[in-house]
Amino acid sequence: MNKKRIKKSLDLKKNWPGYVLLAPAVIAVFTLSIYPLFRGIYLSFVHYNLVRPNDAIFNTFAGLDNYKNIFSNKIFLQSIGNTVKWTIVNLVIQLLAAMLLALWLRRENIGSLKTVSTCSVFLVFAGNICLNHAARLFSWHMAELEQTLYLNLKQLICI
Repeated sequence: MNKKRIKKSLDLKKNWPGYVLLAPAVIAVFTLSIYPLFRGIYLSFVHYNLVRPNDAIFNTFAGLDNYKNIFSNKIFLQSIGNTVKWTIVNLVIQLLAAMLLALWLRRENIGSLKTVSTCSVFLVFAGNICLNHAARLFSWHMAELEQTLYLNLKQLICI
């Protein structure tokens, strides 16, 4: 009986409108994520230099040489360390902020306009404080951080 139910639900003639509506999303996922993923994996194993496409070794198999070169680069290793630090700090801060905000909103009257406006102001200031501490942690330049804050505030206003 279970096989009949599965076969009935996958019937193409009956469910063709659903498949037609699903097709653009499947195409978008393939073109925007799956193809670039496999293309990047392919390019990591070949000699590929867009500056010198006429070289004799262009687009030839490199094996693991590209990986040896990148993992011996100090700047790349530093960027991996920064990424791990950023992920851990960001995860902890976001988790704590979300829990505190959820507890605070649970106590307040959620339907009131005062709570929503206070919450939005709190999130903007909390974001600025977190980015300021992250900038000190990673020694970022403040001009770049101000541009990031401006873009975040601009997106917040649009939402």
